[in-house]
Amino acid sequence: MFLQILALPRNLKRVVAATADVLGISFALWFAVSIELHTLYLPSSLSAFTTWAAVVCGSVLLFYRFGLYRAMIRYLGAHALFSVCLGVFSSAVLLALMGFLLRGNININVVTNYGLVALLFVGGTRFFVRAYYRQLMTRQKSRVLIYGAGEAGRQL
Repeated sequence: MFLQILALPRNLKRVVAATADVLGISFALWFAVSIELHTLYLPSSLSAFTTWAAVVCGSVLLFYRFGLYRAMIRYLGAHALFSVCLGVFSSAVLLALMGFLLRGNININVVTNYGLVALLFVGGTRFFVRAYYRQLMTRQKSRVLIYGAGEAGRQL
């Protein structure tokens, strides 16, 4: 299945990444509120749904702006890690702002827990996919022993 996703065109890979982010952000928000309330949270008010939708949509737009959907998974490095951290921090600030503007019941513990769990999902999934991709690529190569080739053998 993973190799089928790698064969998709770049635009569809971005859609897959954005979909994974929507799911991760939604879970992070639900988890953060559930931890704060010490129960499984089920949003029931219009304010809760509006806050959730604004945070999810706004976060995906922020991630796009910070270039998280431009980077190829196989080339992720320190710059991408910085972009992920900046994007998740901005998403947490957006959650705090939406909670304040929409008079949601969101305190600093929810924002902090959301930021940490979102960082785990958004950044962790990208770096997990990168590690899995690298493992697949190294597994498919066959080892070669070159004897007596001199400088040309070292370059090869």
